[in-house]
Amino acid sequence: MKRNNKGFTLVELIVAIIIVGILASVAIPRFTVYSYKARASEYPTLLMQIYAAEESFVAEVGKYAALEELDISIPESKWFKYSVAPNPSWNEGFIATATVLEPGFGGCKGGESASIDQSGAKKGDKNLIKYTKNWP
Repeated sequence: MKRNNKGFTLVELIVAIIIVGILASVAIPRFTVYSYKARASEYPTLLMQIYAAEESFVAEVGKYAALEELDISIPESKWFKYSVAPNPSWNEGFIATATVLEPGFGGCKGGESASIDQSGAKKGDKNLIKYTKNWP
């Protein structure tokens, strides 16, 4: 009697499934962190662009401007809302802010923000800035 030894045994299949499960349990959380880092890399660049545009505007006109008055293009973002407001601690100044729109963004509850003011001081909520290296 001839045996057909083609294919895998049930034990071999279970071992392979367990190995794939272990690899996935390690890879998925790391992928999630890198996904948040990629999304969060947007706000430092755009806030620095707003800061540079404000400095240029004040050098030309002599006052700070609202975001709409600046000659820059801020793209629509799925994750952040950008705004420029007067700085209440300075007579004339601004605070450019990036606010998280999506609750659950890397542990953020929604409404967390990062900002830069006219002196170049950078601030931010710790749940948001933990994903960027170039923000305090």
